[in-house]
Amino acid sequence: EINRIICSWLYLEGDSEKGLYAQVPGKSSTRRFQGIYFRCLITFYLSARNANPEARLILFTNNKAAFISTKMNRTILNKLNQLNVEVIQIDYTFEPPKEQKKWRNQFFVLNVMQSLLTITNQADSIIILDSDIVWSGNERTETFWQDLYVNGFLNMTPINNLNEVINGYTIASLELLSSRIGIQQQSTLEYAGGEFIAAKHENLKLIYQSALTIWEKYKKLLESETLNFIEEAHLLSLVYSELGVPFGNANDSVKRIWTQVLHHNNRASTDLNLVCWHLPAEKRFGIRRTANKYLQNDSLEWPKYQTSGWQNLIQQIGVTKPGPKKIFYDFCISGRDRILNIFP
Repeated sequence: EINRIICSWLYLEGDSEKGLYAQVPGKSSTRRFQGIYFRCLITFYLSARNANPEARLILFTNNKAAFISTKMNRTILNKLNQLNVEVIQIDYTFEPPKEQKKWRNQFFVLNVMQSLLTITNQADSIIILDSDIVWSGNERTETFWQDLYVNGFLNMTPINNLNEVINGYTIASLELLSSRIGIQQQSTLEYAGGEFIAAKHENLKLIYQSALTIWEKYKKLLESETLNFIEEAHLLSLVYSELGVPFGNANDSVKRIWTQVLHHNNRASTDLNLVCWHLPAEKRFGIRRTANKYLQNDSLEWPKYQTSGWQNLIQQIGVTKPGPKKIFYDFCISGRDRILNIFP
């Protein structure tokens, strides 16, 4: 039997880790900080279940006990249970060097892949997504799964500028790192977004095995050279290049959408045709407010595609141009954070 597997993950840091994350200010081990990511689980899994009624939904975490530690977390866990989401606890064994504070949690996805290979079947199609992704629910969802089944791998390329610095690396400097590690590239290196990993089971195994080998070589290189630290998208880009996986074959289905009013935004009318919207800046804003509404009642109803509720939703989470109400609320949250001095 072929199953469609949709996964996300929530790594909760302890007091000593002190990871830094660009979209969420404050100390990473606090209840307030982690609550932002807990709320993302509401919008992610409600939208995923709406768009994929028969899929197997899984959430990986390093701390299952945290789901019963507060009233809000218990409410979220209850909703996940009602949505038939499996919550699985795994250890984090791929932690980066202790000196690396930015994106410290991201290599948890290697443990996610490791676990998935033991609990899924050979014929399964598997997608691992960041939880600040929302499924659109549009009619292209079925085509998206068929593309994955036919191609075996899908990935997206949010940045194609060879000269743009992406978390410490340009594509050119990532090429140099690839050479130093000794990777035999089978396809031209590009930057593949780490928020989206999609592969058939046998190909996820190839991704994991390649990532494991490159990870070990990278750590050994760190012992003898001063390098910019990599994040998981850098690692995956090296993996795809080594495996000869085509880059960007899911760009018409998944997009990293920046939604800030006074900063970078890359909205386009074609975004409504996407299967998944990645909305990094909305964790503190539209996603948070949407999740709060669900936390206040027992509803598991997600707006159906192109209904009035759906039209309202996509404006609230920033997919379409925001109205004055959203802009006002967003500025209020930003102002409060600055006044409270919770930016790192």
